[in-house]
Amino acid sequence: MLFCVVLGYVYIVLLKECRKNLSVVAIFAIQFIEILYLLGMGLGEFKLISLNVRGLSNFKKRKSILSWCRKQKVDIIFLQETHSTVQKEKQWKAEWGGPIELAHGSTNARGVGIFFWNGFDCKISKKIVDPLGRYIALEAIINDESYFLVNIYAPNKDSESAKFYDHLINVFKKDDRTFEDKIIVGDFNCPLNQMDKKGGIMITRQSIVDRIEEIQSVFNLHDIWRVKNPNLKSFTWSQKSPFIFCRLDYWLISDALFDMVKGIDIVPSIKTDHSAISLHFKDLENVSRGPGFWKMNQSLLKDNAFVETMQEKLVTWKEEGNEFSDKRVAWDWVKYNV
Repeated sequence: MLFCVVLGYVYIVLLKECRKNLSVVAIFAIQFIEILYLLGMGLGEFKLISLNVRGLSNFKKRKSILSWCRKQKVDIIFLQETHSTVQKEKQWKAEWGGPIELAHGSTNARGVGIFFWNGFDCKISKKIVDPLGRYIALEAIINDESYFLVNIYAPNKDSESAKFYDHLINVFKKDDRTFEDKIIVGDFNCPLNQMDKKGGIMITRQSIVDRIEEIQSVFNLHDIWRVKNPNLKSFTWSQKSPFIFCRLDYWLISDALFDMVKGIDIVPSIKTDHSAISLHFKDLENVSRGPGFWKMNQSLLKDNAFVETMQEKLVTWKEEGNEFSDKRVAWDWVKYNV
């Protein structure tokens, strides 16, 4: 790990020098360090982070945010509310120094982007770009596996949000992605239950929650942070006057990816009122991939010790699951424990 941190520091220094003086030696040194970084981290490791940045039009803020992103040492970065435009896309790509896929909004509204660490093994076969800058979807091959990556920034008004999610469902239904690993992430702009909010009006925005749950149901996705943290109150957005805290940012992932999750966290960020959310997958080459859905191993029912343990624990797990408004999350919690 120390090896990777040192390489990261040297990389940033060289990148700055390279922009001042585009010498062949500097460019070669950067590419060489990127290769060493990948070897040090392990080719199968797969790290992601997502953050609502509240605008990157300002150069100084954009420079600070991109620098913060580099320090996170992740492979893919999902940013929302970027305020990107077609006119600035080339400049942003040069500043980042790696591949970027953008759905543009305006200079003061919307916009989402997916930023890749330069040298990360990812090949994009198809992309769906929202002309309003609310979402971008990529069909990508990562470490020889097929993924469907979606970055969204949902509206915060119920009428607009309902239309947005209805549109999203229809767009994704057009193509058959049954066998792909799906990761939908971003700022959903809606707490999913009482545990995801503190302060303010505690009335559930049921029509919007229903649509998000429909997306989960149709595409067999689950809120992995809540599955891993069933009783924890933690938030990704806050305001001071009045004091309100909400969890608005989510990772919705396929069943097939559950066992690959090494870590998931809410991370303090800079220059925005949102915290970042991170997701870390294990070495994909060393993980045995399942069929994409949970199935009970019925041979365990012949194991008396297992049956006794289940009879003892299931009552507790069901009671814990009753705290979730979404019964599917409660079911995920039981499966996770089993």
